[in-house]
Amino acid sequence: MSDKKELWITSAEAAAILTENSGHPISDSYVRRLGINGKLSSKMIGRKTRLFNRAEVEAYTVKQRAKREAA
Repeated sequence: MSDKKELWITSAEAAAILTENSGHPISDSYVRRLGINGKLSSKMIGRKTRLFNRAEVEAYTVKQRAKREAA
């Protein structure tokens, strides 16, 4: 059994951390999408609330996509 405590945070807190680490705005809806797709560990609390593992969020960096030129 692990003695290490896992810290779980909300999508808004995760979005703030990812925004700071990535250097561009990250929405909390995008964080929820990362959890659903399995990129970040998450757990459900109730029917609508999802919490995210803080250590994984701090280690994750979102790359900004290149903007397309108008044709």
